[in-house]
Amino acid sequence: MNTRTKALTRKGYVTAAVVWASLGLCSGGVRLWAQPVNLSDSLGIIFTHKPAFTARIDNRNTFIDGLGARTFGVKAGLTWRRSFTLGAGYHWLAEGVSAPWLQGDSGETTAGVHMRYVALFAEYAYYRRGPWEGAVVAQVGAGTSFLRYRQSGVETDGVKATVLMYEPAMLIEYKALNLIGIGGGLGYRLMLARNPGIPLRFTAPVYMVRLRLIIPEARSRLARLRQPESP
Repeated sequence: MNTRTKALTRKGYVTAAVVWASLGLCSGGVRLWAQPVNLSDSLGIIFTHKPAFTARIDNRNTFIDGLGARTFGVKAGLTWRRSFTLGAGYHWLAEGVSAPWLQGDSGETTAGVHMRYVALFAEYAYYRRGPWEGAVVAQVGAGTSFLRYRQSGVETDGVKATVLMYEPAMLIEYKALNLIGIGGGLGYRLMLARNPGIPLRFTAPVYMVRLRLIIPEARSRLARLRQPESP
């Protein structure tokens, strides 16, 4: 690892620490004017209730080597009292990201960068007032990144390697008609293990847009519609 790469790596870790600390301060600031929350007591009460299934679309915007990029994702899990959620998701990097690629005697060209990963996540709603909800979420992902290029006229996937990442974030959500959650958030992607064959920087801030159906409420409304009218 050369001096420039080491400096960038150190800068990434420092930036990650600063962003995560800022998120923690923001969370603490919100608690000052939200209702007090004792996390250990709250979770102890929450897990005594029956969980409900939840699913959502989770699209994230980020930067790769300083250029804008986007990941798409779908998530599903179990939520307790609409406050604590555990689940898993599948994410993939949208097309449009490229990296330099040395292709034999043909010289340097570019190849498309691809990344797919599965993530386990935990989310805790620390604030709720009217249709508004604030939450903190952390997820750990593992998957594969690779380059896609044309070799002898054939599309080829190469330079594959396992990647690991940690993504903490803060989310704000608005519940429309208490049925659809529309929200966004700010977080950070910290690459714990990167693909050494792709010379791009994946550690970067993340900002996201989220859309989800509030399934327990949808089921409740559907059940009421199916009930026969009393004479």
